[in-house]
Amino acid sequence: MQLVDVYRDYKQLTEETTELLVKINGILEQIHSHVGFRIRDAVCFYMIYNDRFALLSKEAAFDMQLLQKILPRIQGSNSSVKKALLQLMQVAQDLSLPITEYMEDASKLYLSPETLAASKYPQSARKIAFMLRRLEEDGFTSYWLS
Repeated sequence: MQLVDVYRDYKQLTEETTELLVKINGILEQIHSHVGFRIRDAVCFYMIYNDRFALLSKEAAFDMQLLQKILPRIQGSNSSVKKALLQLMQVAQDLSLPITEYMEDASKLYLSPETLAASKYPQSARKIAFMLRRLEEDGFTSYWLS
């Protein structure tokens, strides 16, 4: 099955998901980690099946996809990785953040778990915060570090 096969029945959901992925891809392009059509299709199918079988809220389902399909692509030790993580945190929290300020010190983000829990995508926000902390403390970050 291809996305075109279900597009008619799930047009709005597919377009909303794709629009969000385009925004995220703009962030990932800065660190050469952007996703292609296969990831887009996989995320859209996940969202469609989630909707079809009423499994999770739309936000919880996308949170899982952000956590499973997007964040594992990010690793590195430079400021462009940090900037991308901060921009992804904006997406996860659905807030505008003072990125320039957080480029110097992002500890406010990872030292306030209650703020992370209130995020639009809380699991992803917690993982991004962890990745930011590793980057600041160790000089390198990866999704796979624990």
